[in-house]
Amino acid sequence: MNFKIHGQSCKIVVSATPPADHQENILNVDLLKNNRAITNGLVSWTSTEPVTTKETIIEASRGPGNYQVNIYVTRLKNWSVTVYDYY
Repeated sequence: MNFKIHGQSCKIVVSATPPADHQENILNVDLLKNNRAITNGLVSWTSTEPVTTKETIIEASRGPGNYQVNIYVTRLKNWSVTVYDYY
């Protein structure tokens, strides 16, 4: 997913709920600017964890420009990635 930020910083909220499959479930999000990695966020569950929604927040202050989010999903059906641009 590509997007453009006009402000000085952005925030990405990553949220997911695993199925009740008692497997390892993963949602990993990498944030890049101009094809260079900035940071990443991860939500994951082991086979013994309860089925609950988890959320993580990624923030970056790299100024305006073109950004990219790479999303890697393992066994998840309900997940979301929301991008906020701060002016």
